[in-house]
Amino acid sequence: MKSALLITLSIALLIACNHNLEVNDVDLVVIDKTTKPKLKANETYEWGLKEARKDFGNDSLMLIRYGLEVESANPYWEILEKYQIYVKSQEGCVITPAMKAYNVFMEARIAERYGEDFFNKVDKKYQLMLKK
Repeated sequence: MKSALLITLSIALLIACNHNLEVNDVDLVVIDKTTKPKLKANETYEWGLKEARKDFGNDSLMLIRYGLEVESANPYWEILEKYQIYVKSQEGCVITPAMKAYNVFMEARIAERYGEDFFNKVDKKYQLMLKK
């Protein structure tokens, strides 16, 4: 079993070295690095930043939540809503540059408004709620 794994890894490494490919040793996946996926207009970092600025300009504080499971009632989000911070749910695990830009911008505005340790305080409140 070990020898088959070593042979597979060796072949993958040889292919990667000779063809501008990357080997992901965790999953044994070979990724072609010569092409990059093209982003849709609403997936770019610039677009996410523009949307965040627009929402903030309308006095809206929001964060984008992503993942496989979108819960409608989550105590963490309920705590944020008490501060008028709302959550947009995005199903799926792919984080686009737009989502990253949106959250980075909004997290900075939230920290300005409620303090640099705001998210730590929310985490502590959330942990206390879970213990009850």
